[in-house]
Amino acid sequence: MSFTNLRFRPAVEISEAEIEEYFHNHIEKVGAPPMTLAEARANIEQILIGERADLALDTWLQDQRGHTRILYLEKELQ
Repeated sequence: MSFTNLRFRPAVEISEAEIEEYFHNHIEKVGAPPMTLAEARANIEQILIGERADLALDTWLQDQRGHTRILYLEKELQ
């Protein structure tokens, strides 16, 4: 987890429009307890940053798998 936090989270930027869109689509529509955008902003930002960091990690892993060749020396491992 430290690797993903140090490697991918700092590069994630969330715009105000994305926070507002998430609020309207996920909090207001779902019928969550009433709260304002200002009250939910920090939580929404952390959720979006986590999602983007996970996506960046997945993309990076796919790229690394494409460049890495694995050679199995023991037949049981194939």
